Amino acid sequence: MSLIFFGYATAASLYGYLGILQSGYAAPDYAALTFSDRDNYNSIIIELVLLAAAWLYLRLRRFDFKALDFSAGRRTLPLVVLLIVCAGLAADIYQYLHSIVLPHHYDFPQTAEAAAQAANHQWHLSLPLLAFSLLNGFYEELFFLGLVYAVPRKNLIYALPFSLLVRFAFHTYQGLAGAATVTVLGLVYILFRRKIKTLVPFMLAHSVFDLFGLGLSGLLWALWG
Repeated sequence: MSLIFFGYATAASLYGYLGILQSGYAAPDYAALTFSDRDNYNSIIIELVLLAAAWLYLRLRRFDFKALDFSAGRRTLPLVVLLIVCAGLAADIYQYLHSIVLPHHYDFPQTAEAAAQAANHQWHLSLPLLAFSLLNGFYEELFFLGLVYAVPRKNLIYALPFSLLVRFAFHTYQGLAGAATVTVLGLVYILFRRKIKTLVPFMLAHSVFDLFGLGLSGLLWALWG
């Protein structure tokens, strides 16, 4: 399942990370992390195709889809806020500590084009961005917090570390610091998953981070900065 869900993304991400290394830096420039509406539409198509392939594979394996809890209720929104605050704060703290211990991991090429884009950047919501963020939150957490937890309980001790490794691997296009921060978010989700059985709050919180960037500070800056 990991190959179906993230095989292509991992290969593309590792290829992107090799490009970062060849540039002599440890992180990509701003332009490399900016996605156009066309990029978002392409990503939506890819994820829908892979979801269809995953569904077919699970049907052939006679997977019980009732094992996946998509229930929502009055507690859903408060849980989303809780996850955003806790995971976002953990990501901010981790990035701060990482920047102190390994500052060179935040060394990125400051080209004139990237500097101009960063200076002129203003967050704005677009339909393709919103659609992709919602789909991607569903897509990724369906695997990490849904299908991974469908394995026999005795195998979770192996499945959970593997899921964190996969989450790290297909985010390496952001550099090691970015991929590690995403992994911290995933670790916080795992801690909360023990108490929160429904997948919906995790998916929605993930979508918020896709919209506003990693960490609580990115969300606050986008809303009130």
